[in-house]
Formats: sequence, C-alpha cells, structure tokens
Amino acid sequence: MKANKNLAETTADYPVASRLDLPQLMDRGGRHVVRRIVAGFMKLAFRVRIEGLDHLPSGGPAIIIANHSSYFDIPLIHVFVKPWIYFVAKLELFKPGFPRRFLAWWGAIPLNREHVSLQAARDILGLLRQGRILCIFPEGTRLKPDSDRRMYPPKTGVYHFARKTGARIVPMGIAADFRFRQPVRLTIGPSFTLKDLQQENPAFKDEEAASIEMMRRVYALAGISAYPLTKADYEAERQRAQAQKGLNP
Repeated sequence: MKANKNLAETTADYPVASRLDLPQLMDRGGRHVVRRIVAGFMKLAFRVRIEGLDHLPSGGPAIIIANHSSYFDIPLIHVFVKPWIYFVAKLELFKPGFPRRFLAWWGAIPLNREHVSLQAARDILGLLRQGRILCIFPEGTRLKPDSDRRMYPPKTGVYHFARKTGARIVPMGIAADFRFRQPVRLTIGPSFTLKDLQQENPAFKDEEAASIEMMRRVYALAGISAYPLTKADYEAERQRAQAQKGLNP
C-alpha cells in the first residue's frame, strides 16, 4: 500500500502550516444559500431520514467516515449534518475552471488517491488541529452494495490523521440507491477514538486491522452485514490478483 506508506512518512515530522485560510463560520453568505437550495432539492427528490444526530460531536477535531456508493452521498452528509463539514475529494474532480473554483470555495481538499501529497496531508492536519470536522470515505471510491469489497481495502489515512491529532472518529452508514422519492437513510453511530478502539482489542493497534474495523462499523450502520472482513481476506485477494497478473502479463 504505497499511498499509505507515503502518508505515514509525510505526516511524521513537519510543523502544522495549513495553506487553508477559511473562516470559522463557513455556513454564511453564498454558501448558506447554496446549502439551503441543495437541502431543498434533496428533500424533494428523496425521502430522507437521519438517525443518531445525538452521536455527532458539536465540534472537532473529528473525522466522519462513511460508505460511498453515489455522488449524492456528499450533499446528503453536507446539508443534513451540522456544523460545517469539510470534505476530502478525489483530485480528478478538481478540473480547471468552475469545478476547481467551486470546490475550493466550498472547502474541499483535493487528494490523489494513489499518491498522497505532503500538501494534502498538511491541509487535513491543519483543519483538524483548528478543531474542524472532516469527512473521508476510507475506501477511496464509490462501491455499490453488491461490490466485492475484498478488492477495495480501506485506506489507512484516517488512522494516521486521528493518531496525529487525537480526533474523534464518527461512523456514518448510508442506506440508499438514490432513486426518485425512494427512502434514503443516514445513520450516525457513536464516536470513538483510536485509544477506545485499541482498548477494545489490542489487535487494532495495527493500522490495517483498525481501518477494517472502522469500515465494519460503518457498514453495520448501513445495514450491510457482509463486511466482517479481515486482513487475511484482503491479503488473500492481493495474492490472487498478483497471481492472475502473472498469468496475464
């Protein structure tokens, strides 16, 4: 997992110096108007139900983790969960012109999923150390409910960011196919720290084991039970993929 190794290296020994200079109260002015419009659209298009809002911390540092199956996941979390949520978004979304300007204005952080940059790590750590709330989709891509998740092990970035900042981790499960006027359920689970996780099971001192357990909790909230995967499952899949690659160079 080259990207995860790079992340561990780049967050090890540098001072926090985020280039993001965003106001503490982001939900103001034009952002407030856009947020209200998006919320209205979501309520019109889907039958939205939010559960467990009492589990959401009133402030940060905190990292929201969630499953990701649709582009609607981001506005769902953003407009129905308060306070303001910053997002880590894949670099490919930051296309020149309006998309890049809008995402920057919205407070999104671009992230190369294959090779985490020092700048992205600084931005994320800077926001968390300012007491903000950040949302990350640990699997790094959109996965349908019937996807074989052995092919997509969760990245370990959340583990490293929480370890560096002491941020609480807030699991959220999204159960929806986002069809018009169909139910959309967002369930927020109890937050926890890495220390809480490791006290439950010392095996979670391992970054991969801890990251898998985090996603297991997310999928349990989403009502998807077929996720009790282990490091061994992912390792077996990696070996199978490598063997297949050797047969078909």
